[in-house]
Amino acid sequence: MKLNIKQIEVFAAVMEHGSTTSAALHLRISQPSVSKHLKLLEASSGVNLFVRNNNRLVPTAEAMALYEEIKRTYVGVSHLENFVKNLSGEVEYEIGIGSMPMLSYSWLPQVITGFLRDYDHYSVSILISTTQAIGTWVASGRVDLGFCMEMGDNISVRQELLMQLPLVCVLPPGHKKARQPIVSSNDLNGETLITLTQSDDWKSEKEDWRSAVKNKLDSDKVKPRNMISVSTSHDACEFVSCGLGIALVPALAAIDHEKKGLKWIPFDFDYKFDIFLVLPKTGNESVLVSCFLDELRREAGKLDAEIRARNPSG
Repeated sequence: MKLNIKQIEVFAAVMEHGSTTSAALHLRISQPSVSKHLKLLEASSGVNLFVRNNNRLVPTAEAMALYEEIKRTYVGVSHLENFVKNLSGEVEYEIGIGSMPMLSYSWLPQVITGFLRDYDHYSVSILISTTQAIGTWVASGRVDLGFCMEMGDNISVRQELLMQLPLVCVLPPGHKKARQPIVSSNDLNGETLITLTQSDDWKSEKEDWRSAVKNKLDSDKVKPRNMISVSTSHDACEFVSCGLGIALVPALAAIDHEKKGLKWIPFDFDYKFDIFLVLPKTGNESVLVSCFLDELRREAGKLDAEIRARNPSG
């Protein structure tokens, strides 16, 4: 089939705004025109994109998959537009970064803030996604660099180990175990344990860390009172803030929430989250990106030293 750009634009607008009426207002065309373009797209593609439920359009699984691909394409076009503007001198150079959620919460903004004090006439854009998406973005040139878990033998990018984050325990400051120098698996017996779901953010070539922890608890015959799984380490720490239980999270998330009054303690279990810096295979970074990489590596070294000082067993 030959794609019709107008039909794709209308489809994306419906997905973004939730209805043909809202999409029509956004595109400044009539609602019947929106419906017509959707029908033509379905006819030309041979795919049912929406079903009606109580007079409301509900996207099919195929529509969701198409929309995700359209978003990735839009990111690439945007990057290309910025690149052309950079070449023409219309705008200053922009560093594009793809990051897993945890690094973007506090650490990466702090690093970027320090960097832009010396390079305040440049721009930075950050895209947050999963390991797989970030690797694709770097390989295709949509971003200059990325941060994610290990991707195995990916021939399209270079992977550099940037930091290793031990698994630690986060507790409310008034918790009875908050004054201990270290928390063992036995200390989790009868506690509410908050952990992370095995999302794409944490997929890597290493052993599934949740399975490793479960095997450790089973081996020590430890039975938490109950377990709560959440999607991000920062969600887990928020549950701790509410007094719900003890969270097992990477040390960086624990450090971020320590500023909010939580306490983190080393966990007597040798597991580390390997965070990789991902770069294009060519290795032809601009001078600006090279300077930013130097700053990143320095700050990662400082973080590693801080964690090692407080987590000698790790």
